[in-house]
Amino acid sequence: MWVQERLKPLARRGVGFIDDQLAALSVAGGRWSPSLLIVCFHGIFRDSGEIGQNLRDPQEAVTLDFFTSVLDFLAGLGAVFVNDRVWPPEAGGRLAAWITFDDGYKNNDAALEILKRRRIPATLFPVLDNVADGDSFWWDAMYRAGKKRGLSDAAVAVEIRSNLARPAAEIRARLRSDFGPEILRPVGEADRPYTWEELAARADGGLLTLGNHTLSHLHLGQAPLEDVRRELGQAQERLSRLGRHPASLALPMGFHRPDVFPLAGAAGLDIVLGVSGGGNAWPVPEAGPWFLDRLAINGREPAARQLRRLLSPHSLKRFLKSRFRRAGEAG
Repeated sequence: MWVQERLKPLARRGVGFIDDQLAALSVAGGRWSPSLLIVCFHGIFRDSGEIGQNLRDPQEAVTLDFFTSVLDFLAGLGAVFVNDRVWPPEAGGRLAAWITFDDGYKNNDAALEILKRRRIPATLFPVLDNVADGDSFWWDAMYRAGKKRGLSDAAVAVEIRSNLARPAAEIRARLRSDFGPEILRPVGEADRPYTWEELAARADGGLLTLGNHTLSHLHLGQAPLEDVRRELGQAQERLSRLGRHPASLALPMGFHRPDVFPLAGAAGLDIVLGVSGGGNAWPVPEAGPWFLDRLAINGREPAARQLRRLLSPHSLKRFLKSRFRRAGEAG
C-alpha cells in the first residue's frame, strides 16, 4: 500500500508529461478535437499582489496578464472570436472561441477594455440581486471572514462548497448575523458588483452582450422548479430593459438537471452554458436550447498548457479513464 501511494503521484506526472507532448504536437499541427472553445472567467485580479490581499475568494486566481495570455494563445491559433450575437454560421475549419465572465464583477473592466481594443466579442453574466443591492457576493464575504479567523484557503473553500446549495438570501442573513452587516459591504473596486447604470453602459448588444445567470446565483440542480422558473423569467425581464433580450444562460456553478432546459427555452434562452471543462463541436445544431460546455481556466497554471490539453484529440489520461470505466462496468 505504501509503495502504491508513493507511485501514484509519479504516475500522474508521467501521464501529464506525455499528454503535454501529445497536445503540443497536435495543436502545432493544426489538429484539435473541440472546434468551439468557451472560456469562463470570474473576477480578474490586477496582479498577484492583489490576490495576496485576501479581499475576495481567489477562485481561479486569474490576473490581467494571465487573461491577456489566454487571448494571445487563441489569437495565435487563428481563432475566430464569437459570442451569442456574433455567431457566424460556421468557422470554415478554424477554431472558434467565446470569452465569458460570470457574476458581474466590476473588476472585469480592465479585461473588457482589452477586448474592446482588440474588437473581441464577449458575454457577461451578472448576478442581478447583487447588481440591485450592491452587496459583495456571499462567497467573497465568507472568504474574508474565514481569512480573518485564520483559516487556510483550502479550509475556506470547503466552507464555501458546503453552502453552494443553500439559498443566497439564507447565507447572506447568516453572515450578517454572525459577523455584522458590514461583512457584505464591498471592500472597493476589487470585489464589488456592477451597478445597473454600469451594465447598461457596457452592453452594446454586439461586442459585449449580457446573459442570464439567475437573480441570486441559484443552484439549478436542487432548487424547486418554481424558483427556477421565477428566477430565469425575472432575470430575462430585468436584463431586457437594458437592451436586447438575453440569448444565453450560464448555469451558476454549472449545476443543472434535465427539467431546467425546457424552462430555459420557455424563457427565451437559446444557449445553456455549463462549466465542466470540455469543448464543443462547431457548428452547433439549429434547434435549441443548446447545451455547451466551458472551461474555467486556472490562473495558477500556464494558459497555453491547459488550452493545448483541452484542444488535443489525443490524451493518455482520457484513454486510461475510459479503459478503467469500461473495466468497472464489465466487472
